[in-house]
Amino acid sequence: MAKPHKYINPFTDFGFKYIFGREESKPFLIDFLNSLLEDGPDYDRITSLTYRDKEKNKSRKDERGVIYDIYCTTSSGNQFIVEMQKKAQKNFISRSVYYHSVAIAEQGKVGPEWNFNIDPVIFVSLMDFTLDHLPKEFAVHVSLCERKSGKPITDRERYIFVQLPLFDKKRPEDCITNIDRWFYVLINMYNMETMPFTVQKKLFNRLSEVASYASLSPKEKRRYNADLKAYRDLTNQMEYAKSEALAKGEAKGKSEEKIRLAKLMRERGYDVSTIASLVEMPEEWVESIVIG
Repeated sequence: MAKPHKYINPFTDFGFKYIFGREESKPFLIDFLNSLLEDGPDYDRITSLTYRDKEKNKSRKDERGVIYDIYCTTSSGNQFIVEMQKKAQKNFISRSVYYHSVAIAEQGKVGPEWNFNIDPVIFVSLMDFTLDHLPKEFAVHVSLCERKSGKPITDRERYIFVQLPLFDKKRPEDCITNIDRWFYVLINMYNMETMPFTVQKKLFNRLSEVASYASLSPKEKRRYNADLKAYRDLTNQMEYAKSEALAKGEAKGKSEEKIRLAKLMRERGYDVSTIASLVEMPEEWVESIVIG
């Protein structure tokens, strides 16, 4: 059996929730969210938070339930939904809007006294992929705006889409801000032997202890290893799909085959630049084929 990595993989369901979703994890989540939000609009520093029920039950038999990765409320009343997404999904933005809407709607109260005074809900999605219709930026902040001026008309509905493949800090010394450090650690943790940034911030010393595989109980190790296997299976399937598409494209070398492969990869959630690279065609050609 291969020797386990020193740190757990935060891209697994268990790893992400273990680092950010437990009572013991509150300092990590507070620091992470503050670092992510401090340069954004209407920043309200988080000093404490409460974890909420991550599962929103169905009120009707035909209604779809929702399960969040992490769902919490801060001391100032802001609600946060935080999730890690490994694979692109069809209608991903619509899915995000739906999840956000459920958190808004469940604040409703019965009776004439309630006047729709809802708390802000901030939806944070950490995506291990990019989306074509988002700007080619690492962190994209989205809110409900007046279209002509671009000015927000409310702070009740906000989204932050983080496109992890666009993170450009390759070495610890490249990381200047605290959010740079957080994302460098999350992206590279699984293959690290030592935790960086412990000099700059003591919290990373604690993270090194908590995220250590050796610190898990036997029961936690079983749960984590099962999640890690599922994560590896998914990763291998995605890599196989890429190599299969590339091999077929190279073997045939025909325009019809490249069109078919481009459409197939688009259906599986690949972005335009990735498809263009795999079929060895310009991005403009891919856009004309799969977007029209």
